[in-house]
Amino acid sequence: VRSRLVRFGTRNSGTTPALEPLMQAIRTNYPKADFSAIEQAYVVAERAHRGQLRKSGDPYITHPLAVTTILAELGMDTTTLVAALLHDTVEDCGVTVATLEAHFGTGVAAGVLALSKDPALPRDQAMPDSLRRIQLQPREVWLVKLADRVTNLQPPPSHWKAAKIAAYRDEATTIVEALGAASSYLEGRLRTKIAAYPPAPAPAAPAASST
Repeated sequence: VRSRLVRFGTRNSGTTPALEPLMQAIRTNYPKADFSAIEQAYVVAERAHRGQLRKSGDPYITHPLAVTTILAELGMDTTTLVAALLHDTVEDCGVTVATLEAHFGTGVAAGVLALSKDPALPRDQAMPDSLRRIQLQPREVWLVKLADRVTNLQPPPSHWKAAKIAAYRDEATTIVEALGAASSYLEGRLRTKIAAYPPAPAPAAPAASST
């Protein structure tokens, strides 16, 4: 992996401060990880997402960092952690699967591809298709998707309408039903967040008759 990364031109000197909490979690829970590969995956992800923001206004890179930290705390291996850092780079940034395979290996590339929705599919088919492809991957890839939705299921923006809130909550339920068997811990975390997610407001009661 290291020799491929040198050719990719992403080698850094020293750990980026934003990456240090993740690295500490890995040192604690999976000390035999390839820390060079993980740091280089962060560099690639940060460059790919540079300029993108979360709905909170935070830099987008905070999201893959949060997802990967959840998995690091579970002691996941290098391939899983690298895939987690890069999981949105194909769908959201135009990084090619071939590039990921050349520089991070087949396991990472296949996992990220499964985690990426197919832009050629209608919106209502894209997530079910991705979940079916994730189910064909090792269980570690399932965990990336579960951790992704645990991280994403935050209070919705104030401008979201009730229908969008309900659809997002229902999609989270679909994800946990499809993939929850991979981790009782992440299944429990996601179900707890779904239960706390704002429900759609009840329909207004009909106006009382004045007669």
